[in-house]
Amino acid sequence: MSKKVDDLLDQMTLSEQVSLLAGRNMWNTVPNERLGVEKMRVSDGPGGVRGSKFDGPASMNVPCGTAIAATWDLELVRSVGELL
Repeated sequence: MSKKVDDLLDQMTLSEQVSLLAGRNMWNTVPNERLGVEKMRVSDGPGGVRGSKFDGPASMNVPCGTAIAATWDLELVRSVGELL
């Protein structure tokens, strides 16, 4: 797999490589028809996996533990703990 990816990247122009970083929209990469690379759906990480459509019940969301810890704000950590 790694060799195939390396080969594809070698064939891409700089503009095509950069388009992979920016994406087509918030949830999909840009397809590369010239090289036969289809779009890929992506999602975000530590806050949970989401998508472009949500059909479930409404819920509360707080930043992930890593983001909260990065504030070094013990009162904030305590508040989130009480909230949960």
